[in-house]
Amino acid sequence: YCNFALKNYYIGHSDYQQLLDVASRMLLTDSVSTLFLSAKNISLMNLGRYEEAIAVSRRILEIDSAHVDTYFNLGASLCHQAESVVMPENINSAGYSRAVSFRRSFYAAARTPLETYRRLRPADAVRWAPLLYKVYFLLFSKYLLKIFNVFSLSPFPSYLSTPKI
Repeated sequence: YCNFALKNYYIGHSDYQQLLDVASRMLLTDSVSTLFLSAKNISLMNLGRYEEAIAVSRRILEIDSAHVDTYFNLGASLCHQAESVVMPENINSAGYSRAVSFRRSFYAAARTPLETYRRLRPADAVRWAPLLYKVYFLLFSKYLLKIFNVFSLSPFPSYLSTPKI
């Protein structure tokens, strides 16, 4: 209970570096504690150290695949990692294409853990919906644009036109 209260204290005060230090020290005594790993995970995410947070999330899920919040943390870290990919200014460059591909790979990897979190906690849509729908949009937008382009090229049927007054 003391460790859980300490974790909540540091999170409540946004002192993620201190929480990371405490969690790292505690992991020296119990390297498979999902509580300590979770504290480390949250700290790393909030410190912007997404690669490390992703690795810790995966470690937690290896130990306990029923640790539901970790699915969200993993998906969120992958999304943040995607957003941190530096995009070249010239959209016609090969570097830009590589960066887009790299970014999409992170979003694609985020899809499964976010969908798992949604399946396990459907009522928590306030948390999962923005990220998951962003992932869907970014992964499938080119298909959606093709669909909408088809509609924009064809004339509207007469029954959809505005009535004359």
